[in-house]
Amino acid sequence: MSLLFLPDISFHNIRADSNLAKKIKKSFHSKILKKFPKYTFVANLECVLLKNKNKLRKLIKKPLHSSHIFSKFLRKLNINNVCLANNHTFDYGLKGFQETAKHLKNSNISFFGAGKNFLDASKPLCLQFGKKKIAIFALSYKPEAGKSLCGVMSLKQEKSIKFIKKFKKEKKCDYVIVYCHS
Repeated sequence: MSLLFLPDISFHNIRADSNLAKKIKKSFHSKILKKFPKYTFVANLECVLLKNKNKLRKLIKKPLHSSHIFSKFLRKLNINNVCLANNHTFDYGLKGFQETAKHLKNSNISFFGAGKNFLDASKPLCLQFGKKKIAIFALSYKPEAGKSLCGVMSLKQEKSIKFIKKFKKEKKCDYVIVYCHS
């Protein structure tokens, strides 16, 4: 079982065809992929992936957004799993989140930790390593998902911890990891 958690990743203000993007790709290949060739990567995607940011209303003063092309960029880096439980996933509201989810799905990248409601946001990333199953839950602090409110599984809510404990008690996986962003 070889799992590696990467730090926050954001492509805010970076063009996919820029020298910086090429440098990131080259550096990742030489420093990470060479050293950890058979690992499964999980990263925190701290930006919204949009085709046209001007079509959506930003909900905060300085939103983090990137071109939708970066979903394919992540895939080329072998980053197949991203956590969306962070304070920038809903910078463009539910529509921005849904567009990000669409681009990630189109690039075959699994995502977890955020959703259109609490049940959606509380779905763990489930990974299979041989006969062992791992569930990774992602929590952050805002915006908190509710019964019919989009957001993330909250670090502040007791219901989040109860949900994870219940999941663990029901032995749905061999290992449970809680991945927090704050």
